[in-house]
Amino acid sequence: MTSNPSRRTFLKFAGYTGVALGLAACAPAVAPSTGSAPAAGEAAPAAAAVKLLVTMVDYFDSTKEALEKLILPGFAAIHPEITVEINYTAWNKYNEELTTAFAGGVTPDLMQGGAIFVPQFAYRDWILPLDDYIAAAGEWNWEDFYPATRDDVTMDGKVLAVPYRLDVRTPWYRQDLLEEAGYTAPPATWDEFREIALAATKRDGNDYLQTGFHFQPNSLNWQNDFQIFVALLAAAGGKLLNEDNTQSLLTEPASLETAEFMRTLAVVDQSGMYPPFENQGDLTALHTGKGAMTISNEAPEITARLYAPDTLPLLKAAPPAKGKEQRTHVWINKFFISKLTTKADATWELLKYMSSPEPLALYTGSFNSLAPRASLADADYVTENMKVMAAAAPTASTYPQYHRMAETFRPTATALEAILRGEKPVDVAMQEAADAVNKILVE
Repeated sequence: MTSNPSRRTFLKFAGYTGVALGLAACAPAVAPSTGSAPAAGEAAPAAAAVKLLVTMVDYFDSTKEALEKLILPGFAAIHPEITVEINYTAWNKYNEELTTAFAGGVTPDLMQGGAIFVPQFAYRDWILPLDDYIAAAGEWNWEDFYPATRDDVTMDGKVLAVPYRLDVRTPWYRQDLLEEAGYTAPPATWDEFREIALAATKRDGNDYLQTGFHFQPNSLNWQNDFQIFVALLAAAGGKLLNEDNTQSLLTEPASLETAEFMRTLAVVDQSGMYPPFENQGDLTALHTGKGAMTISNEAPEITARLYAPDTLPLLKAAPPAKGKEQRTHVWINKFFISKLTTKADATWELLKYMSSPEPLALYTGSFNSLAPRASLADADYVTENMKVMAAAAPTASTYPQYHRMAETFRPTATALEAILRGEKPVDVAMQEAADAVNKILVE
């Protein structure tokens, strides 16, 4: 998430003021040691000035306001010797910027990364292990982070990052459209999902008036079909790669069942229009009343808050529909400390502060996303829909820790598009995708 069309201020966007008052109650962090204590009667020496550079790629305009007016002033009150400069950038140029920075030996001290960045950064030897800092962090409480998030940032027994955001994928539905179709509750199983999607579909001849399941347009993000696939794959009990990341599992039964379920919606039942309705400006089919269900993160609610508030009471998040299991997938974004920083202690103090409960709630609340701390599952800004999503987080699947994981997405997305268009059978398309992924794995 980068700069976006949000026109709301932080407080209006998040609807979240209570935690701002709690910011003053944050326990002071322990500053890095500057030497021996002063003798009796002597004034304590001023801590040496430190300037930190932070690269932020996950933000709204409202997040900037939260950082600049609440979070960073709170940190400065505890650590006046540390100043923080933020470089706001975008995902589509982030890898190039970091590659250039590390090649030149001058990097951010603290930087963000997405769901698959831990193995990628570790492979490049860009990041500082945090185990010693975490062990000494005391009340900061590493155990408060969901187990899946702690596992996601740990490789070869070393903690390499601190999670800050959960991007959980669950079903969303229009309550009014399901009720019109004769259903008072969302689907609990894949069979019910198929049934309700078919019942909620409206057509005029060959033209769709309303699609029971809304596949999100690939014109906005070529990964959209893939993101739905990985959420459903978790429910099918499947994985993308084997345990040692040497073999694609796209031709295993769980993957084939998942792709077949998606094909059934689009091709067999034709309850999932494909290609789907394009967005009308910022509004998706669920906001315009042309889609009854989808699978998404918190975006439907965020968009409704900003551009279609009349739809807010109608939009509902639901627990994952059960295939073999009632599970979904979660994308976990995280903070890293650069291995090349010369100010590791000060950078940890900033990271520890920003990932402490109150500042972290301010940050994630600024764009209405879930925090990875269990203690924030019912924070003031967390809506009822977000609580449904939070309940799915502890058991959600995460990505394999493979440093070229991003390259494996495209072959799978290409296969899914061919399947959903009815151009290739599931087994053929998924075999082609598996072959392409296996080629990457052996390179």
